[in-house]
Amino acid sequence: MMSVIVISGIELCRKEISGVERYIYEVIVRLDRMLQDIKKDELPDIRLCYRKGETIQIPELKRIRTVAIEQRNKRSKTKDILDYARKNQAVLVTMAPRLFLYPRQVITLYDVRPLEKEQYDAFRYVVNFRLIRLWLKLHREIKVVTISKDQKHRIRKLCGISADRISVIGCGWEHMRAQETDESVLGRFGLEKEAYYLSVGSIARHKNYEWLVRAARQHPDRKFVIAGRENALKGGYQLEYNNVPNLILTGYISEAEKKALLENCRVLLHPSKYEGFGMPPMEALASGRPIAVSNVCCLPEIYGKTAQYFDPEEENITLPDEDGIDLKETERVLQKYTWENAAARWLELLKAESGI
Repeated sequence: MMSVIVISGIELCRKEISGVERYIYEVIVRLDRMLQDIKKDELPDIRLCYRKGETIQIPELKRIRTVAIEQRNKRSKTKDILDYARKNQAVLVTMAPRLFLYPRQVITLYDVRPLEKEQYDAFRYVVNFRLIRLWLKLHREIKVVTISKDQKHRIRKLCGISADRISVIGCGWEHMRAQETDESVLGRFGLEKEAYYLSVGSIARHKNYEWLVRAARQHPDRKFVIAGRENALKGGYQLEYNNVPNLILTGYISEAEKKALLENCRVLLHPSKYEGFGMPPMEALASGRPIAVSNVCCLPEIYGKTAQYFDPEEENITLPDEDGIDLKETERVLQKYTWENAAARWLELLKAESGI
C-alpha cells in the first residue's frame, strides 16, 4: 500500500528568506513540476502542510496538495502537523533540522555544527540537535538528508548511524537567474561597482566575520561589506567592529538587493569556519563574480578549482586576486549543483519512501 508523504511547511511561513527557506522553496516548486510528468496512477500522495492562520510562501502547486491544518496547539508549531501525520499513517518529511517525535520520518540536517562546535550556537539549539541524535539512534527507520559529502561523514561519526540511511542532496543557484536586481542598494550604502569586497550571511559566530574585521583594518584603502541579518541562534554573539570605517554591515536585505551586491562586488569573500554547503559562493559564481573561501569543511569539496582558498585563522591577511574566474571549472560546478538535480534526487527518495 502506498504511503502518504507529509512535508512540513513550517519554514515556508516565514517572511524573510535564508538558506533553509530557499532550499525548501526551490526543491518543492521543482518537485511539483516533475510530478506533472508522472501518470496519475503512479503519483505519490505528497501533501505540504502548514497551520491555518499562517501564510505559506509558495506559488500554487499542481501535484503536491497544500493542506492547511487547524491550529489545536497554540504553543507548538510542530504538534498539529505531527498529529496529522499520525492520523494519516504518513511518512513525515521535514526539510529542516526540526525534531518530530515520530519514527516514520525523513529529516534534513544541513550541518551538525551544534554537535561538533557547541560554542557556536545557543544552548537551546544544541539541545535540539542532541535530541535529534538520540531519536536517530532509537529509530533506525528514520532517513537523513544532508547537503554535502563532508556533512554525511560528520553525521555518521557524530550520530552513530549507517551511511545507507543518509542521502546527499545539495543546493542550487537557478533562483539567481530568475531574481530581479535592485541596484538602489549600492547608492544607499555609498558603494561603487566592483569597488568593494562582499560577504553574505547571517551575523553568527561560525561565519567568522572577525576575519573581515581584520582584513578591513589591515587594508584601510579597501571597502568591505557584510550583507546579512543577526542570527537568533547565535547564543549571545556580538561582532565587534568599532572604529572600522571601511566595513559596512547592511543588516537584512531583500533578495533583489542581494543580487545587486553580488553582481557588482569585486570578490565574494566567505571566511566561515563551519559550513554544510556554503550557498553565497555558489550565488556569486552564478553572478559571474570571483570567489575566495576558507579551506575548511565542505568548501573545497563543493567549489574545487573555482575558488581561491585561505586559512580562516590567519592573522596577516592577503586579499585575493581579482583576475576573474575559471569559466570551464565554473560551468562544471554550476551544472553539478542545481535545484533541478536536487529536486530529482528528492523525487527518487520520496517515491521510495511512499512505496512506489
